[in-house]
Amino acid sequence: MSRTAATVGARPVLRRRPSAIVALAILWLVGVITCGALAGPLAAYDPDAIDLVNRLSPPLYFGGDVAHPLGTDDLGRDLLSRLLHGAQLSLLIAFVGTVTGAAIGTALGYLAAHRRGLVDDAIMVLVDLQASMPFMIVAIAILAFLGNSMIVLMVVVCIYGWERYARLARALGLSMTAGGFAEAVAAYGARPRWIYWRHILPNSAGVLLVNMTLNFPETILLESTLSFLGLGVQPPQASLGAIMNYGRDHLLNAWWITVVPGVVITATTLAASILGDRLRDRLDPTLR
Repeated sequence: MSRTAATVGARPVLRRRPSAIVALAILWLVGVITCGALAGPLAAYDPDAIDLVNRLSPPLYFGGDVAHPLGTDDLGRDLLSRLLHGAQLSLLIAFVGTVTGAAIGTALGYLAAHRRGLVDDAIMVLVDLQASMPFMIVAIAILAFLGNSMIVLMVVVCIYGWERYARLARALGLSMTAGGFAEAVAAYGARPRWIYWRHILPNSAGVLLVNMTLNFPETILLESTLSFLGLGVQPPQASLGAIMNYGRDHLLNAWWITVVPGVVITATTLAASILGDRLRDRLDPTLR
C-alpha cells in the first residue's frame, strides 16, 4: 500500500508528508516573514530616499541595472527596499488584526455559551448584524468619517471577522459543556473562568487556529485594499497596498510599481490559504 495515498473504507488517510504545493507555500511564507522581520538590515536603501535621477527605472531583466533589481518609482525610491518595509508593515497589521479579532470573538463566544439567555441573544444579534453588513463598505465609511489614521485603521482591522470566532467558540463551548467533563471539573470547585481557560480553550484551540490561518489572508487583502484606495496606510509609511496605490498613475509606463507588490500580495494570501487548508485537513477529526 502506498504511503502517500491510502484509504480506510470511504475515508481518505491524509498524506504524512506535505505535498510540493504545501511545501512551496510554507517556504514562501517563511521567506516573506523573514524578509519583513529583517527589512532594516536587508534593505539596500532608505525606503523613503528620493533619487530623481533614477526615477521610473525598470527592473533588472527589463532594461534596468543591478543597483535597483526591482526598479524604482516615480520619485526614484528603490522598489525592493520599499517592498521589504511594506511587507513588514502589512504582515504586522494583518497579524495584530487577526489575533485581536480572534481574541474578541472567542471571548464573546465563550461568554454567550456560559451565560446563555439574554446575554447569548444579545451577542448573537451583534454577530448576525456584523455578518449581514458588507464589511468593506463599513470600513470605508469609518475611515472616511473618522479619518484615515493608523489608529483608526488598526481598530477597523481588529474588528474584522470577529463574528466568525464568536460563532465557532460559542458552538464549541456549548458542545463541550454538554459533554459532561466541564460539570465534572466544576464539581471539584473549579470556577467557570478556570474551566474555559484551562480545559475548553485548549481543546478547541486547533479549530480556532485553523480559522485564524484562513482569516489571515483576508485581513491582508482588507488592509491592502484600503491602502490602495488611499484610506489605509498613509505616506511616508509604506505597505504593500500603499505601494500599489503609488503606481496607479504609471501603469502604462512603469507597470512594475503596481504589479510587483500585487504579485507579492497574491502569492502571500494564496500561500496562507493553502497552509490553512492543510491545517484544517490535519486538525479536523472528521477528515482523519
